[in-house]
Parts: sequence; structure tokens; C-alpha cells
Amino acid sequence: PMPMSVALGDARIRGRDLMDLKPGDIIMLDKSTSEPVVVSISGRPMFVARPGKLKDQVAVKICDRVHGGPDNGGSPSVELNF
Repeated sequence: PMPMSVALGDARIRGRDLMDLKPGDIIMLDKSTSEPVVVSISGRPMFVARPGKLKDQVAVKICDRVHGGPDNGGSPSVELNF
């Protein structure tokens, strides 16, 4: 199996607040739940997806491939085709 990760967003938090986190606390991210996310395989951005749920599980729906990138002579770019 290959490791897969999905970045849902970023947040900045002070060290003291980090140490005070407990179950049930909410961390606000910089993305809306309606924004696309990037799916990385082995640390390399590969797909664009939409976050959602399937039954009681958090899931992502693959929408497109990430185009460009260092291997293709440019920076990674996202091209959505729905």
C-alpha cells in the first residue's frame, strides 16, 4: 500500500493554546468545506477532490488530476473539470 494524505486546510495556533487542547475542542481551518482539496500519494500531489461523507465516514470524491509540477516543467496547478 502507498501512503495517501488529504490536506483539509491550515491553522495557526499559539503554543499555550496547543497545550490546552482537549477532546471536543474545535480548530478553525483556513478553507471552506466546499473548497476542493489536494490528495497526495507518497507526499506527491496527485488528485483534486471534494470533501464529504459516505455513510458515517469522512470521505473525498476524486474530481481531477493535478496537472503540471516539477516533473512536467512547471509548478503544480489545479485544473477542475466537472
